This record gives sequence, C-alpha cells and structure tokens, in this order.
Amino acid sequence: MNSKQFIKDRLRNLVEKFPQITFLYQFDEIDQTHIVEVLPFTKYEEDNDYKDAEGDLTYEFDRLFSPETIMFVSENSLTRVKKPEEVFKQECFAVWDNIVIPVLEDTELFGFNFLTGRGINDPKAEFQYSDESVFSYGNNDSASKNNYALAA
Repeated sequence: MNSKQFIKDRLRNLVEKFPQITFLYQFDEIDQTHIVEVLPFTKYEEDNDYKDAEGDLTYEFDRLFSPETIMFVSENSLTRVKKPEEVFKQECFAVWDNIVIPVLEDTELFGFNFLTGRGINDPKAEFQYSDESVFSYGNNDSASKNNYALAA
C-alpha cells in the first residue's frame, strides 16, 4: 500500500467514527507532504477523541512512510488545502416536511464554495451560516418583518 492510499483509507475510517467532520486532502509533490484540512475548526480544536485518533494516524504514518510527512490543518491555519484531490465527508441528508432530501455533492454555486466558505474570485470571502436566517421557529409574524408598499 502506498502512502496516499494509506491516508485515504484512514480518513474514510475517521469519517465513519466522526461523521460531523469533513476532511480535504491534498498532496504536495515538492515537499512530499500530505495536507489534511479538518472542518469544522471546533472539532479540530475541542474533541479529545478526535485528537487521539489524529495522533495515532500521524504516528503510524511517520513510522511507515518517512521521509514523507502528514500535516493536519484547520480553516484558521496559514497552510490550507487549496485544490483538494479528494473530500472525505459523511453523506448528508436534509429533512424538510418529513421528506428526506439528499444534499448535493457539488459544493460550488454561483462562484461560491459552500464547503470551504470561500468565494472563487475572492478567497477572503467567508460564508456565515445562521439557523435563524434560513429557518424560523415558533410564531412567525411575517407582516412585521416585511414592509411592502402597494401601488394603486
């Protein structure tokens, strides 16, 4: 088994164990470095079980494939995955009015990548998601939120 296949197999296993995490994978031929971006940052930072699994993977990789290296980064790191060779994530479904709808695999729409939160033409653009901006709960008085002027 080569180093790329080893990492891809292990990332698939990590996604099964931690389904809320998405991994972006890229190999840098020049540096012989495998870069794995972990999304979202909170899981990268706060989940001790994930940290242990990441440490085990890193140790095993270093033992088997030196002098190649593996680097785990987050969305706040200076090093980022710019062009992922592969994305590892749990298949997602949205539930709307008791209907299960698969979430599309294509993460780009109108020049914006919803997976990374970056605009295609503006890499500094960030996507901000808020449940309240998409869904409303409880009493929804739309008349107080929308002010439409009627013309006669």
